[in-house]
Amino acid sequence: MTTPLVKFRVYETTLHEKLFTNIKILTHVYPPSKDFNEVFKVDMFKKNNKAAFQQVIYYLFTVLDPELTKEKIKSWPTYDAKGDREFRQEVLSFIDHINEKYESVDIPKLMPSLLVSPGGIKIVKFMLKMSILVTYAHLKRNKEQTDLLAPIRSSKDPAITETIIQQINRTSSIVEKRTFENYNNFHKFHAEALVEANRIVEQQEKIEKELAEVNKAIEEEKKKNIKPVGVENVKDLQQQMTNLENIKRMCERAKELLECVSGGKQVLEFYKENINPDRIKPLIQTDNLNLLQFCNGLNDRLSKEHLRMPAFSKEDLKDMIQFLSGLTEKYKQLNLV
Repeated sequence: MTTPLVKFRVYETTLHEKLFTNIKILTHVYPPSKDFNEVFKVDMFKKNNKAAFQQVIYYLFTVLDPELTKEKIKSWPTYDAKGDREFRQEVLSFIDHINEKYESVDIPKLMPSLLVSPGGIKIVKFMLKMSILVTYAHLKRNKEQTDLLAPIRSSKDPAITETIIQQINRTSSIVEKRTFENYNNFHKFHAEALVEANRIVEQQEKIEKELAEVNKAIEEEKKKNIKPVGVENVKDLQQQMTNLENIKRMCERAKELLECVSGGKQVLEFYKENINPDRIKPLIQTDNLNLLQFCNGLNDRLSKEHLRMPAFSKEDLKDMIQFLSGLTEKYKQLNLV
């Protein structure tokens, strides 16, 4: 069996949730301040919470009537105890003004002492009433049909009651007609969207299947044409790169030599006073020592001198080999020392 205390706790929790939901909906249309977001929570009034009360009540006042709020709440924002006291007085005065302007709302009147440490069931009921009023004011400002939002007040005159009922029936018929039209439009749109969604899903599945086939074909081509590179293959490639670099350097050097020979720059520098003219004269035809002429002359001179050189016998070669062997042994002994 549920105890009265448990029922009260459930009732209190329900009020907190309704209050939070009402204000949360309003924040989607009227963005709050950063300070408001820091204190705005579901259970913000389960305990005394002056900061939350000040932020939330000022927010509701601003949404209800921003110009009147600036006129009525002059102490905002508060910075000290004096400002808090003035703010409480201005809030009570504003509530009296609201009750006069909206006769059927009946916002609960609060004792000034309750606003010193606002929290608990009375504050939640008060704030919930305010959130309902602000939501009603918003809907009235932004909707064409607001007759259903107005509270129904009993009347002793049956004619007035009948008129109110007829007005409610007319408004209900309009709302029902528009609801039915929106319902049909929604289902029509839903059916069209469902067909389009199925088409997109089928197209996506087809593309995924084709991509899978393409990836499979790519993997097969890799297996056929790409051989795995091992350590030996890497060493061979490095050796080939080294050989290619050597060949490149040789080609560059040969190119330089070719340009030197074919570019008319074969003239060499030499000091005539250090050279015996009788020995160099057969090798050159002019006073300039031309490389090409020098090589050709040297070749002719060697050919002629070769004929004058005596022929070596086997004994001469043996003597020369023995002499070179003796020199080699002496060289080894010197290295050992």
